[in-house]
Amino acid sequence: LVVEGLDFSCNYQDEDWPLGGSHDSAKVTTITGRRPRDLVDGLRTTGPSLDHVIAKALETRPFYFKPLGYPLNFTSISYDDAGEEIPFEYDLLESLRDWFGVGPAALKAEEQIDADSAVLTFLRADAGRLRSRLAGPERLKLDAHLDALHVLEQRLKRPVKADCAAPGLPQISLGDEGYLRTIMDFSLQLFNCGLTDCMTLNMDVGQTMPWIGLGDVQMHDDVAHQYRADDARRVRDLSKLQRWYSSQVEYLIQSLKSLPEGSGSAYDNTVILWASEFGDPGRHMQTHAPFIVAGGAGAHPKGRFLQLATSGEYTDTTHPHNHLLTSVANLFGLGLAGFGDSRFPGELSGFLG
Repeated sequence: LVVEGLDFSCNYQDEDWPLGGSHDSAKVTTITGRRPRDLVDGLRTTGPSLDHVIAKALETRPFYFKPLGYPLNFTSISYDDAGEEIPFEYDLLESLRDWFGVGPAALKAEEQIDADSAVLTFLRADAGRLRSRLAGPERLKLDAHLDALHVLEQRLKRPVKADCAAPGLPQISLGDEGYLRTIMDFSLQLFNCGLTDCMTLNMDVGQTMPWIGLGDVQMHDDVAHQYRADDARRVRDLSKLQRWYSSQVEYLIQSLKSLPEGSGSAYDNTVILWASEFGDPGRHMQTHAPFIVAGGAGAHPKGRFLQLATSGEYTDTTHPHNHLLTSVANLFGLGLAGFGDSRFPGELSGFLG
Protein backbone atom coordinates (compact mmCIF):
# COMPACT_ATOMS: atom_id res chain seq x y z
CA LEU A 1 0.00 0.00 0.00
CA VAL A 2 1.66 3.22 -1.21
CA VAL A 3 0.45 6.40 0.50
CA GLU A 4 1.38 9.80 -0.94
CA GLY A 5 0.48 13.23 0.39
CA LEU A 6 0.77 12.86 4.17
CA ASP A 7 1.93 15.82 6.26
CA PHE A 8 3.81 16.16 9.55
CA SER A 9 1.14 18.63 10.58
CA CYS A 10 2.14 18.79 14.24
CA ASN A 11 5.46 20.42 13.28
CA TYR A 12 4.17 23.48 11.46
CA GLN A 13 0.60 24.14 12.61
CA ASP A 14 1.79 26.63 15.24
CA GLU A 15 3.09 29.98 14.08
CA ASP A 16 5.47 30.24 17.04
CA TRP A 17 7.21 26.97 16.19
CA PRO A 18 10.41 27.53 14.13
CA LEU A 19 11.60 23.91 13.85
CA GLY A 20 9.16 22.76 11.19
CA GLY A 21 11.90 22.35 8.58
CA SER A 22 14.70 20.83 10.62
CA HIS A 23 16.13 17.31 10.55
CA ASP A 24 15.72 17.08 14.32
CA SER A 25 12.01 17.84 14.31
CA ALA A 26 11.38 15.48 11.39
CA LYS A 27 13.29 12.68 13.10
CA VAL A 28 11.28 13.13 16.28
CA THR A 29 7.94 13.30 14.48
CA THR A 30 8.19 10.53 11.86
CA ILE A 31 6.84 7.64 13.97
CA THR A 32 5.76 9.50 17.11
CA GLY A 33 3.28 11.88 15.47
CA ARG A 34 4.47 14.53 17.96
CA ARG A 35 6.68 17.57 17.69
CA PRO A 36 9.78 18.04 19.87
CA ARG A 37 9.15 19.43 23.35
CA ASP A 38 10.66 22.85 22.67
CA LEU A 39 13.71 24.55 21.23
CA VAL A 40 15.93 23.38 24.09
CA ASP A 41 14.62 19.81 24.03
CA GLY A 42 14.62 19.48 20.25
CA LEU A 43 15.50 15.78 20.39
CA ARG A 44 12.90 14.83 22.99
CA THR A 45 9.14 14.69 22.74
CA THR A 46 6.09 14.06 24.91
CA GLY A 47 5.17 10.47 24.18
CA PRO A 48 6.13 7.15 22.60
CA SER A 49 6.90 6.13 19.05
CA LEU A 50 4.79 3.60 17.18
CA ASP A 51 7.38 0.82 17.34
CA HIS A 52 7.68 1.15 21.13
CA VAL A 53 3.91 0.92 21.58
CA ILE A 54 3.63 -2.13 19.31
CA ALA A 55 6.58 -3.90 20.96
CA LYS A 56 4.94 -3.40 24.37
CA ALA A 57 1.67 -4.81 23.06
CA LEU A 58 3.50 -7.84 21.67
CA GLU A 59 5.53 -8.17 24.89
CA THR A 60 8.74 -8.46 22.91
CA ARG A 61 12.16 -6.88 23.16
CA PRO A 62 12.48 -4.80 19.97
CA PHE A 63 15.59 -4.70 17.81
CA TYR A 64 16.54 -1.09 17.05
CA PHE A 65 19.47 -0.68 14.65
CA LYS A 66 21.03 2.37 13.02
CA PRO A 67 24.14 1.72 10.89
CA LEU A 68 25.52 5.20 11.54
CA GLY A 69 24.91 5.22 15.28
CA TYR A 70 27.65 6.43 17.58
CA PRO A 71 28.33 5.85 21.30
CA LEU A 72 26.79 8.46 23.59
CA ASN A 73 25.15 10.15 20.59
CA PHE A 74 21.60 8.89 20.46
CA THR A 75 20.30 9.53 16.98
CA SER A 76 17.38 7.12 16.95
CA ILE A 77 13.83 7.78 15.80
CA SER A 78 12.28 5.71 18.60
CA TYR A 79 10.96 7.09 21.90
CA ASP A 80 9.66 5.63 25.14
CA ASP A 81 6.47 6.60 26.97
CA ALA A 82 8.18 9.61 28.54
CA GLY A 83 9.31 10.90 25.14
CA GLU A 84 12.96 10.05 25.78
CA GLU A 85 15.11 8.69 22.97
CA ILE A 86 15.62 4.95 22.86
CA PRO A 87 19.24 4.38 21.80
CA PHE A 88 19.73 2.26 18.71
CA GLU A 89 22.25 -0.53 18.40
CA TYR A 90 24.93 0.29 15.84
CA ASP A 91 27.62 -2.44 16.02
CA LEU A 92 26.63 -5.80 14.53
CA LEU A 93 29.33 -7.68 16.43
CA GLU A 94 28.11 -6.26 19.74
CA SER A 95 24.52 -7.08 18.75
CA LEU A 96 25.57 -10.64 17.96
CA ARG A 97 27.10 -11.03 21.40
CA ASP A 98 24.16 -9.40 23.14
CA TRP A 99 21.34 -11.28 21.44
CA PHE A 100 22.95 -14.67 20.85
CA GLY A 101 25.67 -14.79 23.51
CA VAL A 102 28.38 -15.41 20.90
CA GLY A 103 31.93 -14.77 22.06
CA PRO A 104 32.79 -13.73 25.64
CA ALA A 105 29.12 -13.52 26.65
CA ALA A 106 28.21 -17.20 26.37
CA LEU A 107 24.59 -18.34 26.30
CA LYS A 108 23.18 -18.22 29.83
CA ALA A 109 22.78 -21.45 31.74
CA GLU A 110 19.48 -22.12 33.49
CA GLU A 111 20.83 -21.04 36.87
CA GLN A 112 22.06 -17.74 35.44
CA ILE A 113 18.61 -17.05 33.98
CA ASP A 114 17.07 -17.69 37.42
CA ALA A 115 19.55 -15.30 39.04
CA ASP A 116 18.86 -12.60 36.46
CA SER A 117 15.12 -13.02 36.97
CA ALA A 118 15.55 -12.57 40.73
CA VAL A 119 17.47 -9.33 40.18
CA LEU A 120 14.79 -7.98 37.85
CA THR A 121 12.05 -8.88 40.33
CA PHE A 122 13.88 -6.97 43.07
CA LEU A 123 14.42 -3.93 40.84
CA ARG A 124 10.75 -3.82 39.81
CA ALA A 125 9.60 -3.98 43.42
CA ASP A 126 12.06 -1.29 44.47
CA ALA A 127 11.00 1.00 41.63
CA GLY A 128 7.35 0.39 42.48
CA ARG A 129 7.89 1.68 46.00
CA LEU A 130 9.55 4.80 44.63
CA ARG A 131 6.85 5.48 42.03
CA SER A 132 4.19 6.63 44.51
CA ARG A 133 6.50 9.40 45.75
CA LEU A 134 7.24 10.94 42.35
CA ALA A 135 5.56 13.81 40.50
CA GLY A 136 4.04 13.34 37.04
CA PRO A 137 7.05 13.93 34.72
CA GLU A 138 9.44 11.92 36.88
CA ARG A 139 6.86 9.17 37.24
CA LEU A 140 6.70 8.89 33.44
CA LYS A 141 10.47 8.39 33.32
CA LEU A 142 10.25 5.70 35.99
CA ASP A 143 7.41 4.02 34.10
CA ALA A 144 9.65 3.89 31.03
CA HIS A 145 12.32 2.24 33.20
CA LEU A 146 9.76 -0.29 34.45
CA ASP A 147 8.75 -1.02 30.86
CA ALA A 148 12.39 -1.72 30.01
CA LEU A 149 12.65 -4.13 32.94
CA HIS A 150 9.49 -5.88 31.76
CA VAL A 151 10.98 -6.31 28.28
CA LEU A 152 14.08 -7.89 29.84
CA GLU A 153 11.88 -10.28 31.79
CA GLN A 154 10.06 -11.27 28.61
CA ARG A 155 13.38 -11.88 26.90
CA LEU A 156 14.49 -14.22 29.69
CA LYS A 157 11.29 -16.19 29.19
CA ARG A 158 12.06 -16.54 25.49
CA PRO A 159 15.58 -17.99 25.25
CA VAL A 160 17.15 -18.97 21.95
CA LYS A 161 15.57 -22.09 20.47
CA ALA A 162 17.76 -25.11 21.04
CA ASP A 163 17.99 -25.82 17.30
CA CYS A 164 18.44 -22.19 16.25
CA ALA A 165 21.94 -21.21 15.19
CA ALA A 166 23.40 -17.77 15.73
CA PRO A 167 24.38 -15.87 12.57
CA GLY A 168 28.03 -15.98 11.58
CA LEU A 169 30.34 -13.11 12.39
CA PRO A 170 29.66 -10.26 9.96
CA GLN A 171 32.32 -10.12 7.25
CA ILE A 172 31.22 -6.82 5.79
CA SER A 173 31.87 -3.25 6.86
CA LEU A 174 29.80 -0.09 7.02
CA GLY A 175 30.10 1.66 3.70
CA ASP A 176 29.85 -1.58 1.66
CA GLU A 177 26.85 -2.13 -0.59
CA GLY A 178 25.75 -5.29 1.20
CA TYR A 179 25.78 -3.89 4.74
CA LEU A 180 22.05 -3.27 5.00
CA ARG A 181 21.29 -6.79 3.80
CA THR A 182 23.65 -8.17 6.44
CA ILE A 183 21.68 -6.28 9.10
CA MET A 184 18.42 -7.59 7.66
CA ASP A 185 19.75 -11.17 7.68
CA PHE A 186 20.65 -10.71 11.34
CA SER A 187 17.19 -9.36 12.20
CA LEU A 188 15.50 -12.20 10.32
CA GLN A 189 17.44 -14.69 12.40
CA LEU A 190 16.18 -12.91 15.51
CA PHE A 191 12.64 -13.45 14.20
CA ASN A 192 13.38 -17.05 13.28
CA CYS A 193 14.83 -17.80 16.73
CA GLY A 194 11.84 -16.26 18.50
CA LEU A 195 13.95 -13.55 20.15
CA THR A 196 11.90 -10.61 18.89
CA ASP A 197 8.72 -9.80 17.00
CA CYS A 198 9.52 -6.14 16.28
CA MET A 199 12.42 -4.28 14.68
CA THR A 200 13.19 -0.74 13.56
CA LEU A 201 15.95 -0.18 11.01
CA ASN A 202 17.31 3.19 9.96
CA MET A 203 18.64 2.65 6.44
CA ASP A 204 21.24 5.44 6.33
CA VAL A 205 24.52 3.67 5.52
CA GLY A 206 26.87 6.49 4.57
CA GLN A 207 27.46 9.71 2.75
CA THR A 208 29.32 8.13 -0.14
CA MET A 209 27.60 5.23 -1.93
CA PRO A 210 29.52 4.63 -5.17
CA TRP A 211 27.44 1.58 -6.09
CA ILE A 212 24.49 3.90 -6.83
CA GLY A 213 26.27 4.95 -10.02
CA LEU A 214 26.64 8.64 -9.23
CA GLY A 215 30.37 8.68 -8.57
CA ASP A 216 32.10 10.02 -5.48
CA VAL A 217 29.33 12.38 -4.34
CA GLN A 218 27.75 13.00 -0.94
CA MET A 219 24.28 11.44 -0.73
CA HIS A 220 23.08 13.96 1.88
CA ASP A 221 24.57 17.20 0.59
CA ASP A 222 24.96 16.55 -3.15
CA VAL A 223 21.93 14.38 -3.89
CA ALA A 224 19.13 14.74 -1.32
CA HIS A 225 19.54 18.42 -0.51
CA GLN A 226 20.34 19.38 -4.11
CA TYR A 227 17.05 17.92 -5.33
CA ARG A 228 14.92 20.31 -7.38
CA ALA A 229 11.65 19.20 -8.90
CA ASP A 230 12.29 21.24 -12.07
CA ASP A 231 15.84 19.92 -12.59
CA ALA A 232 15.81 16.66 -14.57
CA ARG A 233 19.34 15.65 -13.53
CA ARG A 234 18.63 16.23 -9.83
CA VAL A 235 15.39 14.26 -10.10
CA ARG A 236 17.25 11.40 -11.79
CA ASP A 237 20.01 11.37 -9.13
CA LEU A 238 17.54 11.18 -6.25
CA SER A 239 15.55 8.53 -8.10
CA LYS A 240 18.67 6.34 -8.37
CA LEU A 241 19.28 6.67 -4.64
CA GLN A 242 15.66 5.90 -3.77
CA ARG A 243 15.59 2.98 -6.20
CA TRP A 244 18.51 1.42 -4.33
CA TYR A 245 16.77 1.86 -0.96
CA SER A 246 13.66 0.32 -2.52
CA SER A 247 15.72 -2.72 -3.52
CA GLN A 248 16.75 -3.16 0.12
CA VAL A 249 13.11 -3.17 1.25
CA GLU A 250 12.36 -5.65 -1.53
CA TYR A 251 15.16 -7.88 -0.20
CA LEU A 252 13.57 -7.82 3.24
CA ILE A 253 10.17 -8.67 1.77
CA GLN A 254 11.50 -11.62 -0.25
CA SER A 255 13.48 -12.88 2.76
CA LEU A 256 10.36 -12.84 4.93
CA LYS A 257 8.48 -14.71 2.20
CA SER A 258 11.15 -17.42 2.24
CA LEU A 259 10.94 -17.86 6.03
CA PRO A 260 8.33 -20.57 6.86
CA GLU A 261 5.86 -19.71 9.61
CA GLY A 262 2.73 -21.68 10.41
CA SER A 263 0.96 -22.68 7.22
CA GLY A 264 2.61 -19.88 5.24
CA SER A 265 5.54 -17.51 5.60
CA ALA A 266 6.70 -14.87 8.06
CA TYR A 267 5.64 -12.26 5.50
CA ASP A 268 2.03 -13.38 5.85
CA ASN A 269 2.13 -12.41 9.54
CA THR A 270 4.15 -9.20 9.25
CA VAL A 271 3.44 -5.49 8.88
CA ILE A 272 6.22 -3.32 7.41
CA LEU A 273 6.07 0.47 7.61
CA TRP A 274 8.60 2.26 5.39
CA ALA A 275 8.73 5.96 6.27
CA SER A 276 10.68 9.02 5.18
CA GLU A 277 11.25 12.20 7.13
CA PHE A 278 10.80 14.66 4.24
CA GLY A 279 8.52 15.07 1.25
CA ASP A 280 10.97 17.41 -0.46
CA PRO A 281 14.55 16.87 0.85
CA GLY A 282 15.91 19.87 -1.01
CA ARG A 283 13.81 22.25 1.06
CA HIS A 284 13.32 20.16 4.22
CA MET A 285 9.58 20.13 3.51
CA GLN A 286 7.62 18.03 5.98
CA THR A 287 4.61 17.80 3.71
CA HIS A 288 3.66 15.31 1.02
CA ALA A 289 5.84 12.70 2.75
CA PRO A 290 5.76 9.20 1.21
CA PHE A 291 4.91 6.07 3.20
CA ILE A 292 4.62 2.41 2.25
CA VAL A 293 2.77 -0.26 4.25
CA ALA A 294 3.80 -3.78 3.22
CA GLY A 295 3.37 -7.28 4.62
CA GLY A 296 0.61 -9.83 4.44
CA ALA A 297 -0.86 -9.17 7.89
CA GLY A 298 -3.77 -6.83 8.54
CA ALA A 299 -7.28 -6.53 7.16
CA HIS A 300 -6.53 -3.55 4.89
CA PRO A 301 -6.72 -4.22 1.13
CA LYS A 302 -3.28 -4.58 -0.42
CA GLY A 303 -1.85 -3.53 -3.76
CA ARG A 304 -3.16 0.04 -3.81
CA PHE A 305 -1.90 3.60 -4.27
CA LEU A 306 -3.58 6.23 -2.09
CA GLN A 307 -2.77 9.63 -3.56
CA LEU A 308 -4.10 12.04 -0.94
CA ALA A 309 -2.49 15.23 -2.22
CA THR A 310 -0.43 16.29 -5.22
CA SER A 311 1.34 19.39 -3.88
CA GLY A 312 4.20 19.47 -1.40
CA GLU A 313 3.51 23.04 -0.34
CA TYR A 314 2.30 23.97 3.12
CA THR A 315 -0.89 25.39 1.57
CA ASP A 316 -2.12 21.87 0.83
CA THR A 317 -1.92 20.21 4.25
CA THR A 318 -5.09 18.36 5.08
CA HIS A 319 -3.74 14.86 5.74
CA PRO A 320 -1.83 14.53 9.05
CA HIS A 321 0.37 11.44 9.06
CA ASN A 322 -0.98 10.71 12.55
CA HIS A 323 -3.93 9.10 10.79
CA LEU A 324 -1.69 6.49 9.16
CA LEU A 325 0.18 5.83 12.43
CA THR A 326 -3.17 5.21 14.13
CA SER A 327 -4.29 2.84 11.36
CA VAL A 328 -1.06 0.84 11.53
CA ALA A 329 -1.26 0.62 15.34
CA ASN A 330 -4.80 -0.70 15.06
CA LEU A 331 -3.67 -3.48 12.71
CA PHE A 332 -2.23 -4.95 15.92
CA GLY A 333 -5.60 -4.75 17.67
CA LEU A 334 -4.74 -1.74 19.83
CA GLY A 335 -8.07 0.01 19.16
CA LEU A 336 -6.66 3.53 19.41
CA ALA A 337 -8.73 6.63 18.68
CA GLY A 338 -5.58 8.48 17.64
CA PHE A 339 -1.80 8.36 17.82
CA GLY A 340 0.56 11.16 18.77
CA ASP A 341 -0.65 14.74 18.73
CA SER A 342 -4.22 14.80 20.10
CA ARG A 343 -5.19 17.53 17.60
CA PHE A 344 -5.20 14.94 14.80
CA PRO A 345 -7.29 11.94 15.91
CA GLY A 346 -8.74 9.25 13.71
CA GLU A 347 -7.58 6.68 11.18
CA LEU A 348 -6.50 7.27 7.60
CA SER A 349 -9.43 7.67 5.24
CA GLY A 350 -9.40 4.90 2.66
CA PHE A 351 -6.92 2.73 4.55
CA LEU A 352 -9.45 -0.05 5.09
CA GLY A 353 -10.84 0.28 1.58
